[in-house]
Amino acid sequence: MRAPASGVRPAPLRPHYFAAMATMRFFDPDATEYMRAADVYPDTLKAQLTDAEVANTAVRFHQGLPGRLQLFEIRLEPGLEISTHAHADDEIVVVTAGELHFGRRVCGAGASVFIPGNTLYGFRAGSEGCRYLNFRAQADSTFFSREDVVEARR
Repeated sequence: MRAPASGVRPAPLRPHYFAAMATMRFFDPDATEYMRAADVYPDTLKAQLTDAEVANTAVRFHQGLPGRLQLFEIRLEPGLEISTHAHADDEIVVVTAGELHFGRRVCGAGASVFIPGNTLYGFRAGSEGCRYLNFRAQADSTFFSREDVVEARR
């Protein structure tokens, strides 16, 4: 094994790293329909959302495994407001179409926002609706309302 131009040698390969090769899984947007939030969200989550949030949200799950990386895509109808809430884990939201309004801050296609775990936030879809990707380091279905967070801090 040659040393790279930087002069730093990479760690040696160990055969046990490759004892069980995983399989790559691909996401085909043309073969994957959006699902209605009302059909796929757990009842405990739906109970914490407004009727509009449940009725006007669609979701597509990209690849991921329980307890591992998670990526899902959300489509929001125009003007839909997502109430203030938090999740236990960090997340990155990447807007792929339309706009997301975080207060006065407007995120258009290509913009992203890092949201640390246990941070209260809410947003509203722009006048043309919005599509965004949500990435988390592990599957996290926690949802804490503003009231939950306020109560926990007392």
